[in-house]
Amino acid sequence: MFERHGLAGHPTASGINGTQDNGLYRSLGGTGGMPLTAFDDAEGRVLTVARGALVDGALDQALAQVYGITPGGEG
Repeated sequence: MFERHGLAGHPTASGINGTQDNGLYRSLGGTGGMPLTAFDDAEGRVLTVARGALVDGALDQALAQVYGITPGGEG
């Protein structure tokens, strides 16, 4: 996919240590459960990690808490 979209050469999640291309997952505290969602700042620093599926408005809630973004773009 990266080559197809002209992104080859850019760092990817699979390029972060670990075995079986799981270095990013492991570095974020992944221990076997999926999904795992990381929220980063503009400099790429991890602000928080949500474990498990973000359902029933959980994504909207996380975006509001982490970034001050509310549904509909108000925030």
